[in-house]
Amino acid sequence: MNKTSFDVIVVGSGIAGWTAARRATEQGADVLVVDKSPGELGNGNSLMTSGSYRAAGMNARSSTPQDLYRQVMQERIAYPPLAKAWAENCARSLEWLKACGVEMVETVQGTFALEPYSTISLAPVYKKEVGSAILKKLKSGFIAGGGTYASGFTASQLIVDHGVVKGVAVQKDNQVFHITGKATILA
Repeated sequence: MNKTSFDVIVVGSGIAGWTAARRATEQGADVLVVDKSPGELGNGNSLMTSGSYRAAGMNARSSTPQDLYRQVMQERIAYPPLAKAWAENCARSLEWLKACGVEMVETVQGTFALEPYSTISLAPVYKKEVGSAILKKLKSGFIAGGGTYASGFTASQLIVDHGVVKGVAVQKDNQVFHITGKATILA
């Protein structure tokens, strides 16, 4: 690995990782995504996603953040600050995914099917190529924005200095690299 310092380091190339990486790149950050898989999109569960975007049984686009928050808090098990952040960003995240090229169709009760025209399969999920289609779209925007992807690197340890995470140690082919950053995201 030639470069060892970035603004943002994202460990993991699933939907959460590519979302965080692409968004940081859109904000002008110099971003590295590292993943232990040698594959172009990682090798995690996101590849098998069925592409359903749910918002507590409500329509994320037409419901107010206050209504979404109240709905999700009814069971009294959600962490209030996290539920509030989710409710405030639910509709925006749908619009952002759409701007990234992710196709969507609204189904019943405000559920959105992402990449709905994928091939149907019998198992293990009811659609094929949904997760990989979403990942490809997120990754392509990330790369177009100047992001760096390093596959086949296993994160082995956080680099911590005086209680502050300063980066991550990654390993490949029995070599250890210390990557530093202003922010490290474990996805």
